[in-house]
Amino acid sequence: MLLDVYRSGVNQTCFLAIPAGRLLASATIPKGPDYAGLALHLQGVDLTTSDYFHGLEAQTVLRQVADHGYATFRASVP
Repeated sequence: MLLDVYRSGVNQTCFLAIPAGRLLASATIPKGPDYAGLALHLQGVDLTTSDYFHGLEAQTVLRQVADHGYATFRASVP
């Protein structure tokens, strides 16, 4: 599954992923300061083959997206 990944404008370790091509405005996203100022960070990424996010469990993110339409996660990036 390809995902679009958004990064928090407030907390640079907080990310939100939704299915690629889906408008962020149509997604139900969690409320809270960590998800304010979201900006597109990666578009159409396959987390199962990417090692961009250090220590990320891709299957957990994919399961969240399948169950809820979005996933939130924290990660460090290069």
